[in-house]
Amino acid sequence: MPVQPTPRPWQVLAADLALLVVAAVWGAGYPVSALAIRSITPLWLLGIRFAIAGTAMVLLFRRHLRGFDWRGALPVYALSLVMALSYLLHIYALTLSTAAKQSFIAGTSVAMVPFVSAAFHRCWPSRVALAGSLVTSLGLSVLAFTPGMAFNGGDALSLLMAVTIALHVVLCAACIRKHDALAVATIQILCGGMVFLLGAVLLEPLPDFRFTPGLWRSILFLALLATVFPFGVQCVALRYTHEVHAGILLALESPFGYGVAILMGQERLRGQGLVAGAILLAGVLLAESELWRGPSRERTEPEEAEEAAEEVG
Repeated sequence: MPVQPTPRPWQVLAADLALLVVAAVWGAGYPVSALAIRSITPLWLLGIRFAIAGTAMVLLFRRHLRGFDWRGALPVYALSLVMALSYLLHIYALTLSTAAKQSFIAGTSVAMVPFVSAAFHRCWPSRVALAGSLVTSLGLSVLAFTPGMAFNGGDALSLLMAVTIALHVVLCAACIRKHDALAVATIQILCGGMVFLLGAVLLEPLPDFRFTPGLWRSILFLALLATVFPFGVQCVALRYTHEVHAGILLALESPFGYGVAILMGQERLRGQGLVAGAILLAGVLLAESELWRGPSRERTEPEEAEEAAEEVG
């Protein structure tokens, strides 16, 4: 695939705004998932969710799958496994912890993305992006802190999930540089669905599919609004914005998840949320200020070599 031209500031801003919407939807997914697993086992919930989402994405994006290099897509399959592991950790952690607490811990991925990105690209992100990541992490810490809070097994799984989220953001950005973005999104969902359904059949009892209307609403929300929409948008947006920016914006799913949990009666509003919100906003604005300062990072050696080869060709 040809090297993409350097995106213009308005394209980066549009991509970042799209990722902000994704963060809001994914944040809402935490309390909705917590509610759903009261009525259905974890793997069957994931399996049905991703089966519906995968079917919808094939119907919507089948044109993008034509001509896809299936044999040369090993990194995409690896990305799919990282995504599947992330969701397994997510759903089982919810059985041991709360939705709001998990969303806070998952938000720590914002501090991990710069280091994963540096290791992957052999190049540090800019100081502005790093500072934005650190300020956002501080805001999440203020939002999450509760005197006497205990760290349990579900929280440990959520922390591992944060690692997989950071890895997923960086790997996804790498994959969509070489493959069609919507094809990458669709393949992730299809592979994840196969993993979850196979695990459900082997490890969990067959559910009674006479689900209540409330459970069906939760499943359809998770499948369509919290899977099809955000995965498609994320993969396209990562073509225009750096993964560290993406990590900062996607970490905002934590306050969004906290807010939805309050609306659903799963959590109570705490005064420190306003302070944390101001710090989070400062971190995002700091990262976004880089749009008017120049590129978010220097090109890595592999990218320079790829661009030089393209110019020679």
